[in-house]
Amino acid sequence: MFMQEVKRIRGNYYSRPLNKDGVITLITRAILKLFTFATFMGSAFCHLSLSGADDFNSPLDLTPVQRIDGLIEKRLRTVGVKPNPVASQEVLLRRLYLQIIGRNPTVQEFEDYMGVDPSGKSSFADLDPEEKRRELIDRLLQSREYGMSEFNFWSEMKNEPDNSNMKLFYFWAWLKKQLNDDLPFDELVFKMLTETGNVFEGDGVAREFRQNGNFANWFADTMLFFHGAHITCAQCHDHPFDNYNQRQYYEMTAFLRNEGHSMENLSEKLPINKIDMGKIRKRISQEKNLDDRTAALLNRFAFWFSKWAQPETTGKAGVDRLPKDFQSVEAEGEPGQLVKAKVLYGKQPDLHFPAPFSSEGKKQGRNSKVPKDRWSENDSRVAFAQWLTDKNNPRFSLILANRLWKKTIGMGLFEPAEKIREGKTAPSDPALMEALIEIVHQKQFRLKEVYRILYNTTLFSRESSRGSITFSMDMGFSGPLSRRVSAEQMWDNLMVLRNDLVGQFDGEPLPDHPSRLHPYKAYYEKGYLNFEEEQLTEYILNVGREAKKSGVSALEYENTRLGHGGTKGAIPSEYVKANAEALNLNGIEYKFLRASELRVPARIDHFLVHFGQSTRKELFGSVREASSTQALLMINWVEKNLFVEDSGILFTVGQREGDDKIKTLFKGTLSRLPSEKELQAMKELASNSGKHAYRDILWVLVNSNEFRSLL
Repeated sequence: MFMQEVKRIRGNYYSRPLNKDGVITLITRAILKLFTFATFMGSAFCHLSLSGADDFNSPLDLTPVQRIDGLIEKRLRTVGVKPNPVASQEVLLRRLYLQIIGRNPTVQEFEDYMGVDPSGKSSFADLDPEEKRRELIDRLLQSREYGMSEFNFWSEMKNEPDNSNMKLFYFWAWLKKQLNDDLPFDELVFKMLTETGNVFEGDGVAREFRQNGNFANWFADTMLFFHGAHITCAQCHDHPFDNYNQRQYYEMTAFLRNEGHSMENLSEKLPINKIDMGKIRKRISQEKNLDDRTAALLNRFAFWFSKWAQPETTGKAGVDRLPKDFQSVEAEGEPGQLVKAKVLYGKQPDLHFPAPFSSEGKKQGRNSKVPKDRWSENDSRVAFAQWLTDKNNPRFSLILANRLWKKTIGMGLFEPAEKIREGKTAPSDPALMEALIEIVHQKQFRLKEVYRILYNTTLFSRESSRGSITFSMDMGFSGPLSRRVSAEQMWDNLMVLRNDLVGQFDGEPLPDHPSRLHPYKAYYEKGYLNFEEEQLTEYILNVGREAKKSGVSALEYENTRLGHGGTKGAIPSEYVKANAEALNLNGIEYKFLRASELRVPARIDHFLVHFGQSTRKELFGSVREASSTQALLMINWVEKNLFVEDSGILFTVGQREGDDKIKTLFKGTLSRLPSEKELQAMKELASNSGKHAYRDILWVLVNSNEFRSLL
C-alpha cells in the first residue's frame, strides 16, 4: 500500500569508521573533573551516540528475521556500502539490556551471561553465542523491567505537566501493566479512546488519557502521535503546508466533541454517589470539637473520589459546529453551521444520522448545543477509535512501524519519524518499510513480538555506526546508530549501581502535599465507595475529632495516622517479598527508584529533567543534548547520593579480592573487562587513593563517554 505512495530513490551512504581504542584514561581527580565539565560543554556526550511473565507462545520464526536482513544486505549492495563487523558479546549484551529493559546489566548478570561467575555456574551454559543471544532477548522481553523501560518511551503520548495529578499516577500504572502484558498496540489505543468505566476498576482508568483540560490540544496530540498528522493549523485556517482544510478539522472533531445519547446497561449508582454531601457539610459546621479543616476531608469524597468512581454515561453525538471565524478557502461552510463527523480518508463509518441531515443553525455560536434530533445514532467516539486503529489505516501502521525501527536502530526509515506529510513523506528504503508494516500486522500489533524479530536480526548485532549521521534518501544501515542514552536510561544506570534490585520495586508517590495527592487508592481498597450517608458522616466527624486532639489537620491525621497516604513509596515485587531476608535491600527508597516509578514528569529541578526528560508540555519533548548542569550533577551530585558502601556495586567490590575489584567495577558500569592498559592505570590510582580508591574509580567510569553512550 505504502509502496504506491513513494518513489524508490537509491544512492550512497557511508558511515564513519569505528574507533577501536575505547581506553578509559587515568588523570588526576581534579583535572578529570575539569575535563568532564569541558566535555559536557563541548562535544559533550559525543553523540556516539528477571523475573518475568510466561514464555513466548512459540519458538522464534526466523523467516521475518531473514527477510529484514536480506533487504538490508540488498540495500547496502545497491548503495555500495559494506556492513559493519559483528559486535562483541560484551557490546551486544549491554546494548540488549539498554534497549529492552533500559539499564546496564549488573555485575552478576554480566558474569552469568559471559560465563565468568565466580561460582563457575551460568544459566546460559551449553548454549552457543547465537542461542545465548536469543535466550537473553526472550528473558529480557518477559522481564518486569521491560514495562518500565517501554513506559518511558510510550508515556510521551500524553501531555500532562502536572506531576501531582494522582489520577494520572493510576493511569501510568495501568499503562505499564498493558505494556508488560503485551496488549496489542491497536487494542491499547482503542481502550484509551473509548473506555468509560470508573477509574478504580478494570480498564476504566484508561479514560484518563483523554483528560487534558484543552480538547483542541489533546485532539491535535492524538492525531499527531498515532496518525502522524500535524492537523492543529487547520483549527483556524486551511493548513498552509498540508492537505487539510478548516472544514475537515471540524468534521474530525465532530467524532469526539459533543455529548450524545445515554449509554445502555449502565451499572446502578454506587452508594457514595447517592449521598447528599451538603447535609454532611452542615453537620461539620455544627460540631464544635472538630479540627477547623475537617471540611477539606469531605471535599476529597465530594469533589474527587466519588466522581472518579462514576462511569461516563453518554456517548458522542458525531456533530460539531464550524467556528464563528470560519474562513476556509478550500471548503464551503458558514460560521455556526452544523457538520457531521467525517474521516480524512478511507471508508466513512456508518453513524446513522437522521435523514435528511439538516445543517441549520448557521448563526449559532460555536458552543451552542447541538439539537438532539441531529445526533448520530451510534457512538461516534467508538467509530473514531475503530477508524484510527484499523489494520487497514495505513498511517497508524506506518507511524508505528517506523517508530519501532527508529527506537531499535537509532534512525527512522523516514524522518522526522513522528510526522507524515501527504505526498512528501517517503522512506529511504520502501521495500524495508513495507516489510516492517507486514510484520506488525502478522504479529497483530504485539510489540514484544515485533521487537523479538528486530533484536534477532544480524543488523542489530553489528558494531554501531558512530559519528554524525543524518537522514538521507540515499542511505542504508551498516549497523545500529550509536547515540547518547536517554535521561531515563542514564538515571536507571546510576540507580542500579546503588542497588541492583531497584528494578524489583514499583513506586507510589508520597503525599507530601495532602491537599493534592489524595489517598484514593486506599479509600477504594477499604471499600469506602459503599459508604452510606451516615457511615461517611461518622467517619469524617471521627477523623476531625481525633485530628483536633492531635493538633494536626484532618487531612494530615488521615494520611499519617490512618495509613491513607500510600506507602513509603517503594513497593516490593513478589520476588522481593518471598526472599526479603536473603536480599540486600539497603538504600532502597522511593526517590532512588527507577525513572518510570517516580513522578512523571519529574520536578523541574530533578536530575531527569536536566538530562532531557520531557516536561510533557508538548509531544516528543525529550532531548539528548548536553548542558553545564549535567556536568555538575555528574561531578558532584552522583558521588554524594549514589556511592554507598553497604549495597550495590561498591558492596560487591568489597567482597572481591585483588584485580577482581577493578574488573568488577568495569563489569557493572561498562559491561566489559578493562584492557591491560586500563587495568594498570586503575591499579596505580587505587594504590594512591587510600580507602576511597574504588569510589574514585567508579566516579571515573560513570563520567566516561562510554557510560553515557548506547554503542
